[in-house]
Amino acid sequence: MPEPVNFIYTGQPRENIARYFTSVKVDPSVKVIGKNAFFWDTDLTTVELNDELECIDDWAFHTCTALEQINIPSTVKVIGNLAFCNCRLLRDVKLHEGLEQIGNNAFQSCISLHQIEVPSTVKMNQSAFVGCSQLMYVTLSEGLECIGYGAFEFCKSLKSIIIPSTVKVIEDSAFKDCQELNSVMFCEGLERIEQWAFDGCHLLTSIRIPSTVKYMHVSAFWFCSGFLAIEFSQEIEQFVDEVLLRDWWDDKHLSLRTYSFLVRCNIPARLGKIKIMLWKINICTMLQCIPEELDDEMMDEDFEFDDDSTRDGDIFLNSIESRVSNYEHLQDDIAPILELALWKAELDEQSSGILINEQMKWQCRENSLSRVSVIIPNALSFL
Repeated sequence: MPEPVNFIYTGQPRENIARYFTSVKVDPSVKVIGKNAFFWDTDLTTVELNDELECIDDWAFHTCTALEQINIPSTVKVIGNLAFCNCRLLRDVKLHEGLEQIGNNAFQSCISLHQIEVPSTVKMNQSAFVGCSQLMYVTLSEGLECIGYGAFEFCKSLKSIIIPSTVKVIEDSAFKDCQELNSVMFCEGLERIEQWAFDGCHLLTSIRIPSTVKYMHVSAFWFCSGFLAIEFSQEIEQFVDEVLLRDWWDDKHLSLRTYSFLVRCNIPARLGKIKIMLWKINICTMLQCIPEELDDEMMDEDFEFDDDSTRDGDIFLNSIESRVSNYEHLQDDIAPILELALWKAELDEQSSGILINEQMKWQCRENSLSRVSVIIPNALSFL
């Protein structure tokens, strides 16, 4: 009996669908392509969907490794979980306005996919395009409200992304390990950047954080080793004053790292509410950890270390070296922070609880600069 080549899908359950066909045409009567309908049909190369289709259910085309293109009609509201996962030759996917949901891992590991345009009507669930390693061009439409967990994680070829103004949240790991990503544009309207959102984006050199951001996790930009500049909006005072954002600024374990990052990246002058005393406390704590002299026994040339004491000594000395290195960087750039502290003090003194306008801000700035030459030398010598 000859193997079928063409197949008309009328909504049959998986067990009633013949195998080894290369082409599928979906009957006009079909509203839903069922779960697992064409799961692992590795000979399937072309699919023609009907204009009345509303849902492509979970796993429907999972591992159709010969499928090269798919045009999702505008009538489709839902693409289910893992629906096109591991379609490794799928290079052309057309999504249309009207699509409401892209399920979890829907296009995971579609490694031939080069570009995608996400409609404005879509809710993108977690890991929708995770592991699409050749995905270079992504267009996100105005109307999109959330970029889901791991949505573009490990999209190693993605070079740039514009986040629409309607996006409120960039969820965990959304662009994690996008190793070629070198340009990200955030728009006013963004409110939250969750943990690891851009972790490991080594080529990302500069970003601008909108004034509307109310929360940014401490790990949002971990291992972005290429950062040269970061710009906050002119409303930086309100930005830092948000309760949740204080965690990002004041985390005791990350405060020194964060401080060095801010100074190295030349944060603009509106850093008024940074906690100067926290930096001072960290400096003092480091200095207290550096003894004036090593233990006499360790200084004795005839003293014989056992393996454990040698290892402990190495750890101790390496710890001191690391702290001294941090402190050296801190000293280099502390003057600008002290300047900002003076400005902040002047603002507090002049405001007395009233709303500060731009004219008052810059008058306070001029007043603080007049005190710089006297106060900062004394403060630096104290430190």
